[in-house]
Amino acid sequence: ALCVYESLIKSSPPGFDHRYRLDHVGQITEMQLRRAETLGVTVTFFTDHVYYYGEQLKESIIGEERASRFAPAGLATKCGIKHWTLHQDSPCAPLSPFMCMKNAVLRETKQNSYVMGREYRITVEEALKAYTINAAWQLKRENDIGSLAEGKLADFVLLSQNPLQVDAEKLPEITIE
Repeated sequence: ALCVYESLIKSSPPGFDHRYRLDHVGQITEMQLRRAETLGVTVTFFTDHVYYYGEQLKESIIGEERASRFAPAGLATKCGIKHWTLHQDSPCAPLSPFMCMKNAVLRETKQNSYVMGREYRITVEEALKAYTINAAWQLKRENDIGSLAEGKLADFVLLSQNPLQVDAEKLPEITIE
């Protein structure tokens, strides 16, 4: 995919704002993330696989080493990618943004809370940005959605708790009041 994007970028007019994206990126490597950053290609991670299928990934599908780096969201920032996001893919996993955030922050499996790739964890703040301003950027809508600023569109919700002030384990318990 990166080779195709590179070819498209080279054939684009100078200054063309392509914002190409790689989706899911379960097995993306550090070298591929660095290449994506060089090309200006962004990524979106489906981290719910870690929680719901982590044990199977580790035990019988791809092995412990590859499973530990599955959907390595924390590596994207280290590789310089500024506008990476998290996403969900129903019906593979229930639609729950706060659960997805928890999965990216903790990287624990459902069966026994085995931590898959501790070094690829992200912060709650990074998870919130992944769902808001970074997602708006990927859609070329950062000038009108994704953050609170004068002149932007905004949908307000009252949350039962502040995501930045609860233990990551409790993120899925946050409700809209």
